[in-house]
Amino acid sequence: MNAPIRSPYAEAVYARLLDSVPDAGEGRRLWQVADPYLLRHAAQHAVRASRADDLLLDADFLVEADPEAVSEILSSAGARDARVAAMVYRASYSAHRRLQPYQRRQILALDAARFQAFELGRELARGSDWEHRWATSQQAATSLSATLEGHTHEVTGVALTALDGQPVAVTSGYGGRVRVWDLATGLTTHTLEGHTSAVTAVAVTAAGGRPVAVTSSWDGTARVWDLATGRTISVQRVLAGPLTGVGTTCVEGRPIAVITAYAGTVHLWDLAADLLAESHPRAFPPAHTAPVTSVAAEVLQGWPVAVTTSYDGTARVWDLDTGPHGPGLTLTGHTHWVLGAALTVLDGRPVAITAGRDCTARVWDLINGRQETVLVGHTDWVTGAAAAVLDGRPVAVTSSRDGTARVWDLSTGRTAATTTVDRSSQWLSGVALADPAGWPVVVTAGERGSVKVWDLSARSTVVGLQGHTDAVTDAATASADGRTLAVTGSRDHTARVWDVTAGTTRTVLEGHRGPITSVAMAVVAGRPVALTGSTDRTARVWDAISGRTTAVFTRHTERVTGVGLAVLHERPFAVTAAADGTVRVWDVAHRRAVSVVAQEVRTIDVVVVGDRLAAVFAAASGADWHPDLGDERAATVPLDRDAPAVTAVAATTLGGLPVAVTGNSEGAVRVWDLSDPREPTVLEGHTDGVTGIAALVRGDTTWAITTGYDCAARVWDLANGRCLTTLALPDVPHSVGAGPEGHIVLGMGHEVIALTLTPAAWRPS
Repeated sequence: MNAPIRSPYAEAVYARLLDSVPDAGEGRRLWQVADPYLLRHAAQHAVRASRADDLLLDADFLVEADPEAVSEILSSAGARDARVAAMVYRASYSAHRRLQPYQRRQILALDAARFQAFELGRELARGSDWEHRWATSQQAATSLSATLEGHTHEVTGVALTALDGQPVAVTSGYGGRVRVWDLATGLTTHTLEGHTSAVTAVAVTAAGGRPVAVTSSWDGTARVWDLATGRTISVQRVLAGPLTGVGTTCVEGRPIAVITAYAGTVHLWDLAADLLAESHPRAFPPAHTAPVTSVAAEVLQGWPVAVTTSYDGTARVWDLDTGPHGPGLTLTGHTHWVLGAALTVLDGRPVAITAGRDCTARVWDLINGRQETVLVGHTDWVTGAAAAVLDGRPVAVTSSRDGTARVWDLSTGRTAATTTVDRSSQWLSGVALADPAGWPVVVTAGERGSVKVWDLSARSTVVGLQGHTDAVTDAATASADGRTLAVTGSRDHTARVWDVTAGTTRTVLEGHRGPITSVAMAVVAGRPVALTGSTDRTARVWDAISGRTTAVFTRHTERVTGVGLAVLHERPFAVTAAADGTVRVWDVAHRRAVSVVAQEVRTIDVVVVGDRLAAVFAAASGADWHPDLGDERAATVPLDRDAPAVTAVAATTLGGLPVAVTGNSEGAVRVWDLSDPREPTVLEGHTDGVTGIAALVRGDTTWAITTGYDCAARVWDLANGRCLTTLALPDVPHSVGAGPEGHIVLGMGHEVIALTLTPAAWRPS
């Protein structure tokens, strides 16, 4: 939103508008019945009256008002509580802006818990079926300043510049369009249309006395755009076929574009000559032996240089001062594809930063080609790199498929900051770093069309509850001494035991040498015990209070994929399934193993039926019921054999009889009477694949809590198949655990979320 037009009447107009909103009592307004004009424009009037904080602290306004209008005033927040409310609103804006107000309320309440905004969270949760008890804050980024909405496909490139003194971003995408964004407002100023296929990269420069963008495309053309008008200035067709990258620099004061092609070729385009109709792109001699993925071009200490990256695992250095005479140095060190590059000066020397599929970024001396530093920290492909000097320090920022952007201090090679941009359901495809108009920002591009702006100068006093540093993979709960405990496993190689009631970490379970794949929990002789399985081929039993390992099971020969824990005749039994095709039953006290041969099991749950230990597990071909794990001769009973893969299972009892709940990749949830599993009950509601199931027995009633790729958690009454309530989430929950007191623990991305079902969830069916 542009700077507000101040008027001596602004305060009076704003007050009259608010008076038209019905009063709900207790200082609240009924925004849900306000005039549509107010829901769209009250925010603008508030800014003109210098009263933006009033609305940002009104929970019902945040829920009911037009999301774009609210987004435009977030930067006007003044008081600390209003700034925190703005952070809460920004955190999941790309998710809740498209939803109904009641769903937005649920997501905002959850994000309030992540930012420790408890009073705002209570206001948002008023009247809801769920109460958010607490959430970790690993991904509650206080530096997020805007989410740029518009791209509907993967964003392939991002560049930053200033236009009329204002910072702007230019982004390209697979949808074939290029967008110009005003970073002060987060709004699109121009949509650049003309390419007939995916736009693969964008760079910015000045040509003909005006700021321009240069784009490359799969349609075989490169285009020059006037950023002030959004019009095409020039189009060049490169005969090498689809184009993969573009970079801009100056040679002898003339703007130059370096264009790369999928065929492995590199082309030089004199933009100044082209504006006079005197130039066509010239090809360098072939250098790469595989498609070129990106190019970075810069003038470093008076030397115009470009670096290209390729699927051949190398980066090559091109001296643009000598014209198209082939590459100079070859930078060899990455062990897989090289996907991006950036150029800067470090300690008086020109250097390149390259990004690789080998999960590393590397710093190179461009004079001698020597690798200087390996930047290690990302856990998936590093997809892009950018460089700048901020606060007098040379820094680089890298993007990754692990969903994070990392800022590196190039003087030390250490991470200066890490921002988890999008959770585990999405990866980053590109990044730009600059200081346009004196505002140091990082702009990240996402695989699903998201573009986010991060203010590197932002400071916040918000300190949240810390937890896992990588994706949460599984969760389970148990009750002991009147308190509900939970254990969560993560790709960060640890499991954590939480006091769900207090919202604190009891202990961190460390010992596995690989990601945790599955967890279980039970109470043995009054003491909580946790069981964890890992890709390191082992399962471990832990005292959940002290964090001490009491048993390690090592007989599996492949990764452990699922675990279950149950107490039979006061003796604990562990069940582990692995990718080696076996299910093993362990007498925990005597560390004795009984094998049950099965197909590769994805997940497993166990239940005590009379005097037998039984299990339901999801294999590659569907779900199976094993009525007696203590008997190797007992045959499994096939359950779900539909074509969609079974992705989650839970075993429980209903009316004293064993039942199984299965979920598949198409969102179907089925309930099986295990005494006669021929005709399951189908629970309809999820619109995408099921990611987790937990069972909850409360008195004579049994519930199932299911989570899905549709970013929802649902509570079902298994007696009648009715959905009691649904919770909208900002991203995909991949795990769920349920405790007997109605506590629900979810894993979403890196976050652990604890909720309580209010009495509305226990209403009579």
